Amino acid sequence: MFTVTRINDSLLPFGIGIGLNTKDLLSQSLTSVNSFKVGLGINYWDDVEGLLRILVNDDVYDFVDKIFVIDGRYQGRKDTAQCHPTYLEDLKGIYDKLEIFDMNDRLQIDKRNLYWELAEINEMDYMIVLDSDEYLEIDPKQFNLSLRNIKD
Repeated sequence: MFTVTRINDSLLPFGIGIGLNTKDLLSQSLTSVNSFKVGLGINYWDDVEGLLRILVNDDVYDFVDKIFVIDGRYQGRKDTAQCHPTYLEDLKGIYDKLEIFDMNDRLQIDKRNLYWELAEINEMDYMIVLDSDEYLEIDPKQFNLSLRNIKD
């Protein structure tokens, strides 16, 4: 339900406080961080610097709704952890969007499939998946517009 309002001799349809013309929709998309539920899945094992590089990126952190860290070395690996055992729990106390899942000594496919299960459980519209040794740079406004185009 919307009404038509005359402003400066032009007709503009308005809904619930948001103009429905193209200019207003573009303005809305450029002023809100995100209009979709977006999750970030991170495949992690003892990569402190990589995980921090992702978490301290405000554009990424502010854009996503939840960050799922799938922790654990792959099955058959014997690597010894270099970081403190409470490191991830300490980060969880700082970053409220962070959820940690222990999947030590599991197959790579098991760790990766968990992202999609979590996306479904948490009703995510989109899921970004990366390893902790990768990095993510986004322009939130442009990325949100791209998600809108995909959705349409």
